[in-house]
Order: sequence, then structure tokens, then C-alpha cells
Amino acid sequence: MSTETKPARPRGLALLRAALGTRKAGAMLAFGFSSGLPYALLLGTVSVWLDDLKIDLKTIGVLSWVGLCYSFKFLWSPGVDRLRLPLLGRLGRRKSWILLCQLTIIPALLGLAMTDPAHALGRFALFALVAALASATQDVAVDAWRIDVADAETPVELLSAIYQFGYRTASIVGGAFALVLAARMAWGTVFAIMAGLMLVVALITARAPLSMPQNASTGRTYSGINVLLLWGAVIECGFSGQSWLTFRQALSLGGNVRKGERGTTVVYADRFVPDDERRRARETGDEAQAIPFLKRFTVFNVAQCDGLPEDLEAAVPAPEPGLIEPTVDALIRASGIDFRIGGDRAYYAPAPDYVMVPPPQAFFEPINWHRTALHECAHASGAAHRLARDLTGSFGSKKYAFEELVAEIASAFCCAALGIAPTVRHADYVGSWAEVLREDNRAIVRAASQASKAADWLLAFAPNAGEPGQAIATTPEAARQAA
Repeated sequence: MSTETKPARPRGLALLRAALGTRKAGAMLAFGFSSGLPYALLLGTVSVWLDDLKIDLKTIGVLSWVGLCYSFKFLWSPGVDRLRLPLLGRLGRRKSWILLCQLTIIPALLGLAMTDPAHALGRFALFALVAALASATQDVAVDAWRIDVADAETPVELLSAIYQFGYRTASIVGGAFALVLAARMAWGTVFAIMAGLMLVVALITARAPLSMPQNASTGRTYSGINVLLLWGAVIECGFSGQSWLTFRQALSLGGNVRKGERGTTVVYADRFVPDDERRRARETGDEAQAIPFLKRFTVFNVAQCDGLPEDLEAAVPAPEPGLIEPTVDALIRASGIDFRIGGDRAYYAPAPDYVMVPPPQAFFEPINWHRTALHECAHASGAAHRLARDLTGSFGSKKYAFEELVAEIASAFCCAALGIAPTVRHADYVGSWAEVLREDNRAIVRAASQASKAADWLLAFAPNAGEPGQAIATTPEAARQAA
């Protein structure tokens, strides 16, 4: 046990000063502003605008119903939590949703600015509804982002305070300040200005923290196109940090790259002056001409390496205490599966043979973490040295769909056996993949059989699984016997 004392965590004003010096705090302030501005505009300022045009109160009351989007956002928040956007997704699951919503709010506010509600009330109402839907959805993603990026330097409660400050500031800007502007200029101009403020926030969002990648051996920060390449690799592979090494650097530090890991290509661009060119320049008195060159290197994240010094090892984000059921935690540890917590998506990587699952606090309801973790562990059970299932199917293929059925049914069996009750229904996921196999009316039967084997393999590692009276039922027959 180490006798070193950890530095004291800053508190009070010291913590506030430390937090405000980080990019994530600035981003959180901007996100609070982008949440509060459309809310103030749509639920307050718009009503004043309509009243100024002598729109009847009944119509104003009906238009205020767009505010219900904020009350019912819980209906689509699970989808926002789970769905990865196809193009913007490289920015990160949370940031991509925030940016998409902001890029929807901006044209919606411009649409309001360019529409005369006295003559086109229906179109005006449609723009207001789109803005409200996007704003409510943005709130869901911002709340999740705040939890994801919280750390000792910027704890979640401090980020929440910063968010509220930004939100209240936006309420003043979108309320009182907008009314002051409206007394001096056209309403359309006021809303165009507000759309411009949202555009500024969207630019901030695009730069919200992903930490800068650096070489773990030299400490040098990567630049240029390499930053984008390495950010993309972190997002794609779910690495927990931005520290990178070449294969030789890992060896020189006493470690090694794990077998089967795939590296990320970076480039080094520079210029050099050949000796002949130097001599020519000296003889003629001309300036020597440098020749540009480009070299490729393959680097590996420290999370892909073993045996590195402790100060270089990838830090695995620790789940908040109490969010993982002890029985599930013990099962995963005993299974021997290389199970990693981090990133923004869940997957099983067959070649290097590891499972990656985001921390429980990243889920809308942490209990659903267990369903996902057991699902990915069920995939891992199919490795050649375990149950040897066919894991070669590409996404969307029948092989892939069949394996997804196996994993989800196995997850359902395990959850039932361990007393886990996820709020996301297994049946919905099973049904979505069963549709791919609708031509094979026995697919679900075969998948259930394989799922039972996978569940039995996993549950054998559950605490007390081998003790009398602790048998796990994963099939209808076994369930009847157990009953």
C-alpha cells in the first residue's frame, strides 16, 4: 500500500477558480445559455410579440402549448441516450446531439424572424414547435454531457451551478433584453439577433472539450490533422484517454502493445535541406531551397498497452458507488473477460477480445447498464476459446442479426436469474433483429438455444452459483424444475 499522501482537493473559491480555468466549464456555461435562451423566447417573448400585434388571447394560449415539449421530453430521452448520430457522431454522442439541436434551433428562430404571425400564423407556429422540440432535446443531451465530463477538478454539482448561471443569464437576454430591443427595432430583427447568439454557442459547442492528444513518452502535444485523427480514434474505439505511444516507445518504457490491437496512423510533415542544395547555395549566394516531406507513423493509445509505468497507464473512469449491482460486478470479474468501462458506446471487440461499456452514470437510468453489460459479455462468450459461435457477420447481415438475438436473449436470461429489472425492454430489441430473420421461422428457436448456453456459461461465475439451491433457470424446462 502506498504511503504517499494525495494532494488536497480544492474547495470553495479555490475549486471555483480551478474549474473556471477549464474549457469544460466554459462549454457548460455556453450550454446553459443555449438551453435558457430558446426557453425564454418561446415561452415568454413570443407571447409579448403576438400581443403587440393584437393577436387574440385564445390563439396566444394555444401557441403556448409548444412549452409542453419541455414537459414530455422524457418520452424521447432514452432514444437520445442510446442513438448515435451517423455523421456528427464522430464529435461524441452527447456533443453531436447538442450541436444538431442548436443547428435546428438557429434556422427555426430565423424562420420566426422572417414570418409575420399576423398573416402566416400557421407557419409561425410550426417554427416555434420545431425550436421547442430541438431545445427540449438539447436539454436531455446537455444533462448527460454534464455527468460524463465531471471530474475532481470540476465536480458535477459545480458544473450544474455553472449551467444554471448560464441558463438564468439567457433568460434575462431572451426576456427583458429582447423586450428592450423590441422597443427600438422590429420583432423580426430581435429574433434574428437571438439566432446569431445561438450560432455563437454552436461554434463553442463544436470546440467543447475533447482533451488534446499527446505523446505519453515525450509529452509533446499532437497538432494539425493528427488531432482530428486521434480524436476520431478515441471516439470510435472508446478509449478513456488521449495519451499515445509508438510500438517502440511502448517497449522502451518496459511495456508492450497487446496482441491484436490496431494502431492509428498519424503523419509528420516538415522540410529539410539536402547537402547538395546547401553547397549550391553557398557557392551561388542564393538561399537554400528546402524540400517538404511527409512521414507516416502508427501510434497506439496507452489503453491498448500492458506493462507501462503506473503514471502512464490509462485511467479507467470509476463508476459512481452503488450503481453496479455487486452480484453482476462479481460475475464479470470472475468470468475472466477483459471488461473495460469507458467511452460513449458499448461493444465487444472480437480480435483483441475485450468488452467496452460506458459507465453506469452515462445511462439515462443506470439500472439499464447491467442489461448492456451482460449483452456484451454474452457476445464475448462466443469467442473461439469459449463457446465458439460464429462472430464473423458484418453489420446488418443475417449472421450479425442472429448473434444480436443470442446476446440479447442471453442478457434477458441473466437479468431474470440475477433479479435485475431493466426499464428498457429486451423484447423490443429482440423484435428489431428478429425482423431481419423473418424468412427463417426457426431462427428465434435456435437463437434461444444458443442464448441458454451463453447465459449458463456466464451465470456459472455468479456468486454461490455452485451451491445447493442456487441453480439458475435459463430455459422453460429448467424454470419448471426449479419451481
